Amino acid sequence: MSETESQIATEASTAYDHWQKSGDAFVKNGWVLVTLPDPSVVHETRTALTAEVDRILGHSVTRLEDYHRFVESDDDNIRIQQALSDFYWASGFARRIVAAQRAFLSGFIGADLLAQTYPYLRIARPGKPRDNLGFHRDTHHGSSPFEVSMFVPFTDLDESSAFRVLSGSHADPESDYPFEQVSDPIITRGSALHKLGFPYAPKILRPEVALRSEPVPMRVGQALFMSLGLVHGQEVNAGTTTRISSDIRIVNGLAPVSTTRGVRDDYFTSLWESPSSRAARMYTTNNPSHAI
Repeated sequence: MSETESQIATEASTAYDHWQKSGDAFVKNGWVLVTLPDPSVVHETRTALTAEVDRILGHSVTRLEDYHRFVESDDDNIRIQQALSDFYWASGFARRIVAAQRAFLSGFIGADLLAQTYPYLRIARPGKPRDNLGFHRDTHHGSSPFEVSMFVPFTDLDESSAFRVLSGSHADPESDYPFEQVSDPIITRGSALHKLGFPYAPKILRPEVALRSEPVPMRVGQALFMSLGLVHGQEVNAGTTTRISSDIRIVNGLAPVSTTRGVRDDYFTSLWESPSSRAARMYTTNNPSHAI
């Protein structure tokens, strides 16, 4: 075996051990915290977002955690969040973050991978309930349990500013989590805020759910992988720093999930296909009756 072949074999073995251990925790709890095998693009994204905030504001914020000190108005925050999201999408950072973890994700989710085309970029300032979605279960909003949310912070998060999860809730029946659906006069279907990830008809879980949740402190270079059936969220950032993050939906390309749904016609984009799937697609192109 050549030196290159030995290196590839070692990397594959390491990735296998990594995703197997992470996978066991994910199945049990509905979430798992992972130190990314290749965090370089995450750090690059943080640097680029900081520079873009500086450009928008016309002065330096030094670090993203201090964002709230310069942006107090909710209207200004939404305007900046939209501009940052456009920048984030146009720069292709999310796709590169996911692609950099290919060896791990191929074992964790599958060799055929779709990723959200326009993943949400979130900004949660301290003491601002409007910046948060509250506690929710994404399957209540039409998401599939086959999907995985890859929550990537671009700021370090302590217990007060961190996302919160309800371990094991991904396996519970929907009846265990009754909700009240409310309308939001500011957000309409297909609006700019809806495209930023704010639901136009949020489904609010009972307050006691928050009491049973636990925080997941994180640092830049880690990712929180969550089942879409997991109860999670935060009612307000109770910390002293701004949380800036992205939640990227990822799904196996062979899972029974529509790639065109919701507020976007191109909700998912294919990142890569296995050789067997590529070969099968050649066959089904000429034999459409055998297509899934």
